[in-house]
Amino acid sequence: MRFLQIDGQSLQISLGAPDMKDLGISFSEMDYTNTATRRALWSLLDRAKSEIGFDAAKGRIEVRAIAARGGGCELFIKKTHDHVGGDEVSYTRENIRCGTEKAEREECVSYKFDSSDALAGACRHIYSRGYSGRSSAYFDEDGGRYYLILYDSPKKPAHPQRLRALSFVSEFGAVCPAPCADAYIAEHFSCICDRDAVKIIAKNC
Repeated sequence: MRFLQIDGQSLQISLGAPDMKDLGISFSEMDYTNTATRRALWSLLDRAKSEIGFDAAKGRIEVRAIAARGGGCELFIKKTHDHVGGDEVSYTRENIRCGTEKAEREECVSYKFDSSDALAGACRHIYSRGYSGRSSAYFDEDGGRYYLILYDSPKKPAHPQRLRALSFVSEFGAVCPAPCADAYIAEHFSCICDRDAVKIIAKNC
């Protein structure tokens, strides 16, 4: 079990198969309408508050559950501060690939930046080094942060070492270490450029 606070409003909880068993839940049966799922979720949120200070008790939260390999699960929690009445939890469950079929899944790395200038600086340096993979950029309107996702080519066997060669990007921003961070970013934040973000931003910013 691992808790990772992505930003002030977002949390990722990584659960392995033993964790799921201890909580008395399985991914195939997870549903916020049943008592076992609700009990497990709030138990995890209580632990998150105790261990890392993430308090989800006030306001509305969005919960996104994604299947992980080996029978585990990734939970993405986002505080929305949306007091619209009704149930205070919006819950979705997705049985998507999350590193289970690496040969078919694009390798990628995600970075977050505190400003548009930092994002632009990173893109200029990446572009000057001849990066030609797909890239996407996003903006978190609530947190004021920018995100860049760099992909390896899906048309050939994955070469994550090529992405690791771009580790200098951390001089401008911070890497997002969470598994499936790219899926979370694409789901929750506003897209600036879906493809060729590095080239577009490097040439225009």
